[in-house]
Amino acid sequence: MIFEKDPKTRYVDMAIYIDNHIYTNDYDEELVYQYLYFLIYMLSKKKKYFSSEKSYDDFSIWLATKMYVRLTDPRQFDENEKLDKITSVLNYIKGILYAKKVEYNFEIEYQTTMGKFHSKYIEDFDDDALIEFYRPAVESKNNEIIRDSLMDLFKIIPKLFRDELNKSPYKNNKLMFHNLYLSCMLTFIKSTTIPNSKLERIHKLLLKHPNADISKLSPSTDFEVVLWDVPEYLTDYIKLLFNRVKKHIVDEIKDSITRYSLPMQDLVFVVNANYETLNNKESF
Repeated sequence: MIFEKDPKTRYVDMAIYIDNHIYTNDYDEELVYQYLYFLIYMLSKKKKYFSSEKSYDDFSIWLATKMYVRLTDPRQFDENEKLDKITSVLNYIKGILYAKKVEYNFEIEYQTTMGKFHSKYIEDFDDDALIEFYRPAVESKNNEIIRDSLMDLFKIIPKLFRDELNKSPYKNNKLMFHNLYLSCMLTFIKSTTIPNSKLERIHKLLLKHPNADISKLSPSTDFEVVLWDVPEYLTDYIKLLFNRVKKHIVDEIKDSITRYSLPMQDLVFVVNANYETLNNKESF
């Protein structure tokens, strides 16, 4: 570990300190950063993300820096911005840890790959050749990361509905909360499920015409609300909750695709930039 942890300080106490002080003027910047580092190190070690202590150190420093910037972002205090404050730093880190691990691996892999790109390739390949040289690897890696990000997003859909209900007038009514939650989840499942008969039609169509437009065979944007032991007058309210979560999901999907999409015409500049910054260009 790059920092030495006080054995008397519990991880939960670190998280509580950050939660209680980060949005005040009464906190030690270095201490907050170290606590973020320790929390990230502990959680990633628990998940066995890496095979070496150095990797845990590097990842914890990388993410602690991003977390500190996020926690001190002034947009959280601007009413015109849509950046919420983080109420529980421990839960927030748990929620983003795997996605950030994927993002970190992505960055490291690019740096390593570009670093090993010998100068003769840069001299012998023109820009178009460089782009084509890297296109398969980049597209494959981007698609893999986007897929992992989306899988993580789908896993938190139940939490998104619970978060919305915790802001509702029914948050203290356990039975109504539970029934509304089930109604939202069942509605979501029904709205995103394609009947087997339609799946079979899509399968047959793509076998004959791989590039066929299947948008008309996909689930309709209209959806039927499934009520689970709740009054019918709450149908519109469930639609409202559904649309809020749906918007969040769509925004996250767009963000993931944008974040991990590297325009092919920019690849050559990335290669050259990484090559130029190498200390010893002869040792690859």
